[in-house]
Amino acid sequence: MERRNNPKWNQALQGLSHDEAEAVHSLMRARSYSPRGAIFSQGEPSDTLVVVRNGRVRLFITSPEGEEFTLSLLTGGSILGLAAAVLQRPRILSAEAVGHVDVSILSTSDFVASMGRFPRFSHNITRLLALLAVENIERSAPLVLDSASQRLGQIG
Repeated sequence: MERRNNPKWNQALQGLSHDEAEAVHSLMRARSYSPRGAIFSQGEPSDTLVVVRNGRVRLFITSPEGEEFTLSLLTGGSILGLAAAVLQRPRILSAEAVGHVDVSILSTSDFVASMGRFPRFSHNITRLLALLAVENIERSAPLVLDSASQRLGQIG
C-alpha cells in the first residue's frame, strides 16, 4: 500500500512497529472502481472500512425523494466508514468513485480485532474519531451561529 500519500491512514498507523503495521495491511484486500462505481451505499451494513489509495471519492446522502447532496470529495489517504465500523451501524452515507479509484478494504471484524491486538492502533483510531468530530463542529458552527446576512456574504 502506498503510504506517503495517506495522511489519515498514516495517522491510524502512527507509532505501530513495522511488523504491527504489516499485520494490519495483510488483512486488507485491494479493489479498484471505475468512474461512478458505488463503493458502498447508504443504509447497507457497515461490514468494511475503506482506505482510499488513489483517486477521488464522493460522499453523499440521498433524501427519501431521491435527491442527492454531496458532503465531500475525498482523496488518497482518506478513511471511509470509520464511525460506522466502530459503531457497527448501517452506513449513513453513500460513496462513489469520481474517476478511477483504488482502495484497500479491511473487514469490520478484522478492524475490531486489530484494535484489540494493537493498543496503539486503537488509540490512534480514537484520536482520528475525535479529530473528525472537531472538524465537523468547526465546519458546522458558523452555519448555526452566523446571521443569515453573514452566511449570504460568505457565498459571494
